[in-house]
Amino acid sequence: MFSTWYHGDSVDMNCVKTVSEAILDNARLMLQTENVQANAEDFKERYENEQPFRRAVEEEISSLHRVIEEANMTKVELEEQMENMRAELRSLEHNHEQDVHTLYNQMAGREVDEPDVPIETSLDQILAYIRSHWEKVMVRNRAETEGYLECKEAQCVGSRLSPEEEQVEALKTECSDVSCKIQSLQAETESIRAL
Repeated sequence: MFSTWYHGDSVDMNCVKTVSEAILDNARLMLQTENVQANAEDFKERYENEQPFRRAVEEEISSLHRVIEEANMTKVELEEQMENMRAELRSLEHNHEQDVHTLYNQMAGREVDEPDVPIETSLDQILAYIRSHWEKVMVRNRAETEGYLECKEAQCVGSRLSPEEEQVEALKTECSDVSCKIQSLQAETESIRAL
C-alpha cells in the first residue's frame, strides 16, 4: 500500500509539473500575443500617421510630373522658334548678300573704284569692308573736289557753275547717298544682331 501511494504521488507530481509548465507556456504565449498585438497596434498607428505624408508626397510628385511635361512642351516650342529664327536669319543673310551684289553692280558703271566682292559672308566683315572702301573714296573725292574748286575759283570768280562743277556737286550728292545707304545697312545689321 505504501508503494502504491508513493507511486500515485509521483504521478501527481508529474501532472503538477506538466500543468505548471503548461501554465508557464500559456503565460509566455499570452505575453507574446500581447506583445505582437501591441506591436501591430503601434505599426497600424504609425501607418495611419504616415498616410497623409505619403499622399502629400504623391501629390508633389504628380505636380512635378506636370511641371516636367510643361517644361518639355516649352522646350519643344522654343526649339521650333529657334529653328524658325535660324531659317529667317539665313534668309536675311542671303537677301543681304544679294543686296550687296546689286549695290556693287549698280556702282559698276560709275567712275569710282569698284571694290572686289568680299569673300566673307559675315555681315560685320562685309559692312566694315564697304565702309572702309567708301571712306577712302570719299576722302579722295573730297580732296579732288576741293582742289578743283580752288582752281575754278581762281580762274573765274563770280561765274556760274561749269559742267565740271556740276559734276562735282553730283559726286558730292552721290557720296552723301552712299553714306546714307551704309548707315541703312548698319541699322539693318543691328536689327539682325538683336534677333
